[in-house]
Amino acid sequence: MTTHMNADNSIKRYWARTGPNSVFGPDWSDRADFSDTEAEQRFDQVWASDLCPAIQSGKKISPTDAKAKIPDDRRQKYFDPRQQHREFQLGGSSLLAQIDFKNNRLTQMWHLNNKGGTRVHSSHSAAPPTDFPAATDESGEDRLTDLANRTGLPREELAEALAGVITGIILGIK
Repeated sequence: MTTHMNADNSIKRYWARTGPNSVFGPDWSDRADFSDTEAEQRFDQVWASDLCPAIQSGKKISPTDAKAKIPDDRRQKYFDPRQQHREFQLGGSSLLAQIDFKNNRLTQMWHLNNKGGTRVHSSHSAAPPTDFPAATDESGEDRLTDLANRTGLPREELAEALAGVITGIILGIK
């Protein structure tokens, strides 16, 4: 595995825009608005300096164990048991990488929040609540749909993730 491992641009854009602040930078509200080029550049920067070494030193886990850490929702559809899975810590975040070594490619990554060995109320971002956009802006444009389009997530999945984060903040769940 090299720092020049390939990753789909959609993965780079998603993680650079919505990944944990402790990994991709504290500028969450700015990252959410990154152009595709800016997002890809941020991912490549983090990949070379921190992410690739963390994945390389991560613990190889079985497909069964890896799948058990991913919620039984739409995120599991990206799971491929034929690929290698590595669990690792970076910037206080637990992450799971899926790697196709044959093609030297990062094919997927999940942000894990392990509580008792399972992933509960995980957030893609450690952003403070003030960083979440209002549902509509002054012109009435749907900002949630805009953010979903920019991150590559389905609107419903983004809404569920945001609701989980907000619920966690309100209830004091960390």
